[in-house]
Amino acid sequence: MSMVGFSDGYCDVSYADSLLVLVTPWISTTVTNKENALQWGRVYIENTYDVPVTITDSEINDALKNANAILGNEHVQEDLFFTARNAAPEKGLTEKTVQATPVKSTKKYDANISSEWIDPFPQVTAILASGGWKVVKGGITTVPMIRR
Repeated sequence: MSMVGFSDGYCDVSYADSLLVLVTPWISTTVTNKENALQWGRVYIENTYDVPVTITDSEINDALKNANAILGNEHVQEDLFFTARNAAPEKGLTEKTVQATPVKSTKKYDANISSEWIDPFPQVTAILASGGWKVVKGGITTVPMIRR
């Protein structure tokens, strides 16, 4: 049982090429860009889903390989983390002011930080769910806090 190297994707370029044979952004880029994109796809997967960093080669299923290839193609088009960061619509800042003479309190809230997470790659989430991997980022598997 060997461990997947930190700088490796969950699939190699030849696997991704066979899966993305008709996808123009993928087929028109260099091998080096493809390798880089697959590595960033792995980083995204590890930061978004419950895939352990210490996964072994034998634990990598087709769902994980397919998701990595799709994310690699997405990264060739635009940085995955930029896409994820911009998935939610711009909301701006809101502010709440409470004043009881002579005390005044103002709180500013960044509405871009929200408990609601919009999945920028729902097809990847569905593929990984079929392979047994769940989202751990974005509130889908988290429990809301109740303040009293």
